[in-house]
Amino acid sequence: MVSTDIHCTTDIPNYSGIPDYGYSNLLIYSTYPSINDAIFNPSNLTHNGYITITYYDPVELSDGYLWIYRIDDSSDNVTQQFVNGNNNDFCSVSDNGLTVTVKIIRSTFSYPDSQFYVKVDYNFVRGKVYDEPLMGINDNIWKFNTIPTIEESYAGLVSGVMRLTIEGTKHYENLNSTGKDDFISDLQIELSKILSGPRAIYE
Repeated sequence: MVSTDIHCTTDIPNYSGIPDYGYSNLLIYSTYPSINDAIFNPSNLTHNGYITITYYDPVELSDGYLWIYRIDDSSDNVTQQFVNGNNNDFCSVSDNGLTVTVKIIRSTFSYPDSQFYVKVDYNFVRGKVYDEPLMGINDNIWKFNTIPTIEESYAGLVSGVMRLTIEGTKHYENLNSTGKDDFISDLQIELSKILSGPRAIYE
């Protein structure tokens, strides 16, 4: 007699009373970025970016992985970064045990106007109370976008005449050639800051 295995799936009702905020995981309260959020490109910042996951109950880091993918036009998504939960250089937990922070390499989100998603493996974190591995976040659920590049426009080239005060003229004339070059260079920089445009050209 031949036996046949029948596999079926069904939605299990949520009896916990805890809402699911779109992560298909009742253990997760929120993330940063949130689902469908729009973020700036951290490569334009002076520091690395970060992402966070906040849980309902305290957790500890474990040996699962967190993966960041860029959704490509082709069928193959591109791995931008992955990190093991036990990597203390990149992963940390808040003092209350509820929020996990993961540092982001500056090049990870360096594609403007692109879509990304984060996958979290089973056992990336463990429950702190019972020390049990916790489920993560599946593919294509925690998705968000980078903001498109904004091209700045300027009014164009403007020419003019600048005159120094009597005191400024005396100060300038008493400088040597190197000092005069530095004086003009510093003046260009300060005027460009005031005008909020590209560096002006002075002759």
